[in-house]
Amino acid sequence: MRTMKALSLAIALAFGSAVMAADEVAVRQLVDQAQYWEKKGDDERAAQAWQKLLRADPLNATAQAGMARLNARRGGVLQPLVDDVPGARDRAASAAPRAATPPSRSPEGTATRPQAYAGLTGSTEGWAAARASLEVLARQNPDDAAVRFELAKVLTYREGTRPEGLRMLQALAQAKPDDAAIRDAWRQALTWLGNRASDRALIEAYLAKHPGDQSLRERLRAPATGGRGSATSLSRLAGFAALDRGDHEKAEAAFRATLQSRSNDAEALGGLGVIFLRREDFPEAARLLDRAVAAGGGQWRDAARSARYWRDVEAARAARLAGRRDEAARLAQAAARADASEPEAAVLLADIQAERGQAALAERAYRAVLARHPTHEGAFRGLLAILANTGRIAEMQTLVAEMQAKAGGDGASGQARAVLMLRESEVLAAAGDDAGAAALLEDALVRDPGSQPIRVALARVYQRLGRAQAAVGLLGSALDADAQWDDGWFAKAQALAAQKRWLEALFAMENIPFGERDDAMAAEQNRFWVNARAERAVALAGDGQAGEGLTLLMEAERRAEGNPGAMAAVASAWVDLGQPARGIAMARRLVSASPTPDIGLQTTYAGLLLRAGETDEAALILEHLSGQSLSDGQINDLNALIRAYTLRQADLLREEGRYAEAFDVLRPVMQQGPDTALTMALARLYLSAGDGEEAQALAESVLKAEPRSLEHRLFAAGMSISARDWPAAERHLAVASQISPGHPRVLTMQGRLAKARGDRAGATALFEQALAAEGTRAGITPGGGLMSLRLVESEGSVGWPGGGRAAPSPSIPARPRLLPMPGQAAPVRTLPPSSRGLSLPRATSDATRRSASPLRRAAHVASRETRLPSLPRSTASASSDPATEAERELAQLEAERSPKLEAGIDIGGRSGETGLGQLDHTALTVQGHWPTTWGGTLSASLTAVDIDAGPFDTRDIFASPRFGTNALGAFLAAPPPAPVTADSGLAAAFAYRDETLAFDAGVTPVGFVLGRAVGGLSLFSNAGDWRLQGTVERRAVTDSLLSWGGIRDPQSLRRWGAVTRNGARFSAASGDEQAGVYGALGMYQLEGRLVARNNATELGVGAYMRLWDDGASSATLGVHFETQAYEKNLSQFTFGHGGYFSPQRFVSLSFPFTASGQRGDLSYQWGAEVGVRNIRQDSAPYFPNDPALQFEWERRLSTPGLGAFSARHPGSNERGVGYGMHGAFEYRVMSDLSVGGRFFWDDSRDFSRYGGLLYLRYGLQGLPLPAAPPKPLQPIEKGVP
Repeated sequence: MRTMKALSLAIALAFGSAVMAADEVAVRQLVDQAQYWEKKGDDERAAQAWQKLLRADPLNATAQAGMARLNARRGGVLQPLVDDVPGARDRAASAAPRAATPPSRSPEGTATRPQAYAGLTGSTEGWAAARASLEVLARQNPDDAAVRFELAKVLTYREGTRPEGLRMLQALAQAKPDDAAIRDAWRQALTWLGNRASDRALIEAYLAKHPGDQSLRERLRAPATGGRGSATSLSRLAGFAALDRGDHEKAEAAFRATLQSRSNDAEALGGLGVIFLRREDFPEAARLLDRAVAAGGGQWRDAARSARYWRDVEAARAARLAGRRDEAARLAQAAARADASEPEAAVLLADIQAERGQAALAERAYRAVLARHPTHEGAFRGLLAILANTGRIAEMQTLVAEMQAKAGGDGASGQARAVLMLRESEVLAAAGDDAGAAALLEDALVRDPGSQPIRVALARVYQRLGRAQAAVGLLGSALDADAQWDDGWFAKAQALAAQKRWLEALFAMENIPFGERDDAMAAEQNRFWVNARAERAVALAGDGQAGEGLTLLMEAERRAEGNPGAMAAVASAWVDLGQPARGIAMARRLVSASPTPDIGLQTTYAGLLLRAGETDEAALILEHLSGQSLSDGQINDLNALIRAYTLRQADLLREEGRYAEAFDVLRPVMQQGPDTALTMALARLYLSAGDGEEAQALAESVLKAEPRSLEHRLFAAGMSISARDWPAAERHLAVASQISPGHPRVLTMQGRLAKARGDRAGATALFEQALAAEGTRAGITPGGGLMSLRLVESEGSVGWPGGGRAAPSPSIPARPRLLPMPGQAAPVRTLPPSSRGLSLPRATSDATRRSASPLRRAAHVASRETRLPSLPRSTASASSDPATEAERELAQLEAERSPKLEAGIDIGGRSGETGLGQLDHTALTVQGHWPTTWGGTLSASLTAVDIDAGPFDTRDIFASPRFGTNALGAFLAAPPPAPVTADSGLAAAFAYRDETLAFDAGVTPVGFVLGRAVGGLSLFSNAGDWRLQGTVERRAVTDSLLSWGGIRDPQSLRRWGAVTRNGARFSAASGDEQAGVYGALGMYQLEGRLVARNNATELGVGAYMRLWDDGASSATLGVHFETQAYEKNLSQFTFGHGGYFSPQRFVSLSFPFTASGQRGDLSYQWGAEVGVRNIRQDSAPYFPNDPALQFEWERRLSTPGLGAFSARHPGSNERGVGYGMHGAFEYRVMSDLSVGGRFFWDDSRDFSRYGGLLYLRYGLQGLPLPAAPPKPLQPIEKGVP
């Protein structure tokens, strides 16, 4: 029952989220449409868009303001308004806690058309629009008291019109002396007056009707002021003014200042209560508003009732979450009685009834809410759960379809399909097809990630497939979100137990209340407890406390009776404690009592026999089990029993990233006594898991025992290279050279050190020496059969190429591979996925491949870019050639130095005014790179570019004079000729780069209106820990079509634009992969054809730190500060401007996050950035480069009809938040071909840009593994890549 309800709740929750997301998108689209038509002057179409929005959201202030603007322009009322929209009253009622103004009622007590403008008064523009619209309504309906009442209230909201509004309220009160709403509004407005002599008459008029109002009478006794009110009244007025602006902090300070002098001032208490109501601090809001009502502020009565309602609802929700259902029900009932129009309390009460098993009551309540509020998410979720729990699938499907139709989309279709997939997976699992069930459940979880039943079902299938760790991960985050999910805790406990994490499993069970545990949970908990006790008993015995261990195990045996899993654990512990007969006897009884052959029990029995020395019987069982259809977990258990492959299995698991399992596999060998091969296997395990310190300690302990071991010394050297500890690597290699001078593996490791330090020529020479030494090298003495491994050839041990640490494969095979029995050859197809950056031996010919051992064949296949890797290999089988390590390294270097061809397409754009600042571009680039004999690289590129700014509308009289010399023509009389706002051309460049300098030269696209020569020179150097770079350059400014390619002015027929940045930049950086700092300073002069010259200074500094680095991936977080200053603002598009971003002050502080990694042939990077920025741009003359043209423009401004124009482009000063995202990847599809891509997106307050790149990279002599992070194609004319 609990599972079905959780499933239904998850489905409904996801459906509601989809509906809300769809609503937000629709609202944005309608607002954009309406504002567009308003700007174009098409009031009819604008009105249609605003009306559509009001039908969806009757209280949308933006739409109301838009309608009011149209109303004011046309001198009439555009229908319909709020009360004409179906459901408007319900929507208005539900918005009470967040109302922009204190709640009030009309004289008739019902919602009328004038009240639609109440929500507009929170801003200056909205107030003016509301006043204008209500005045029109008043003229059209002179006898409508409701219109005059709303108009009077609006007039009192501003000081200048407050007396007029008060006189209107006084007249209304005389006509309707018993109307409380009019009386409350009249008195409220009087409290906003000062204490001037002119105000006293207005107060006396009210007191003549209501002589008992002591508060106002006391104000009359105070001395009148000439032009200002008392301090109390002034602070109160200041508070309401701030509240009207939405400045809650200033409003609160003003109201509290009022209350210091008049602690029971009803208006100040009410205003303060509204502030807390808007903050959704309902208890405090209710307290303050109740005090305001008690102090005579009757106008706050509705707001106080709303605050009390939401206070009780929130308290009920908190009590429900805390498990206090009775208290929650009482509070929800009280809230529902207080305000029956609000649905939240009724839905909450129905939820509690459903939890109590009162399904019929809950269903009636849900349906009642949906009758009044047809799209209420909570009621929909609850009703869906009731239908699912009672098996009414057809009704559930009908309900989902109805909600989809009301939402206008298919938000629930994914969840409904997920329910059916869950049912189908149960059928597959019952038939034994766990893999098929897992695939189906994974698809279902993608469709409905919030479904708890699907998540539990998938976790249990993973457990049966031997993927217990994946099951734990699947449940972890969901349990963080819902700590009361009993089924989730039970499934997690079982997954932890499958990994023999007994105590953690018990702790997980403790999260399930005792009264909620069924028989299956109790049995499993008992099994966990027995296993934990048995494990502890063995540990105590191992520590010399045999007596305590025996006592503990006997207690566990009594608790295990009747539980096969628990009894098997006890039997195993008896064997471990030196009483194999007792343990085997228990196991035999279990196997015999099983009605069908239980593979798990047989495996346990075989393990007991092996540990007891009963090898013959154990071998029979193992042979039998090897031919059975086994689950993944059973395969892993069986592999652990094949002792000849214990270390090999540990390395296999380590390479898969299953470090805990690898350690468990090694534990039985560790209990037999110290072993150097085992210790080094552990060192590899710790190193791959990212614990370099522990790996170093283990390796050092082995080196102390065997300081002349070449294997161990080379492993330590490789580990030091991974840590970039060059002195330590040199020390280890010096000793290795003494042990075996000229050994090819020593030379290979020395080459790796040289390569990691950037000495590619030295590395090449050492690798070639290693190959030459192949025929004369000395062999390595075996250290003892399969128990002695050639550690440096163990894939995943150390990622020497590039100096990086080896990364475990991120993927776990769908089925773990069953190891062959001792004496059988390991077929290549059973090998696991390899890690990246590994040093694999490689055969030199196909003949070698045919004659090599299975392990050697696997290494050869891996070197040919397949996914079949090498395994750790014993030194006893040393017939293979270790010099192939050098061959592989040399091939990697050759691939890096190989001539390369690249081709790519780059598509991007930036926002802006169409025809001016907007720019879309498409670029096709082909370039090549050729290494030189002296260590540098020559490059050349061709780039075909197409740019488009969009059409420029010369009929727009406000836009037309902002282009070229249009301002000097007769643009008011007739549209000037339209400019060509698109262009295309072909750019060319060549470059050279080496370790110390980079140079490039080229031209901007030939075919553009204007072309420019571009290029740059950079020098690189090191100063201690600092990396320095100095650059002089001339680059095209590609901000717009004008700045990039130039434009021809249709008026004067002159070409202008094509701006270049000409200057120098100096940068410095210090740090490593963990943390660092950097800075750059640039000074430039910008110039273009007939464009005013400009000077710019740019400064940027920043720092970063590594968040994580697990070998396979890493991430950094940084802080970046940047400032720019341009002498002139030349961002416009009149003649002489350059059309490029040129602020007089630009200050930005951002926080970039970047993650990158590598998975075999795939390299990737992604990141995001958020920051704040301030941009100031001064006003600029229309013609900054031609005083005569500017004088003529200023003279023409006196011409009739040009009064709306200015002599200068306006400046701006903006502050805002900016966001950005970026990503890149490169994948080597073949040994000589890779495909890559890049994207970015930046967005700020009024500007955005985006771009995407897709490219191919071909190496004439092969390609190395893609660098991490990737290095996408970059056209040379943008700087040396």
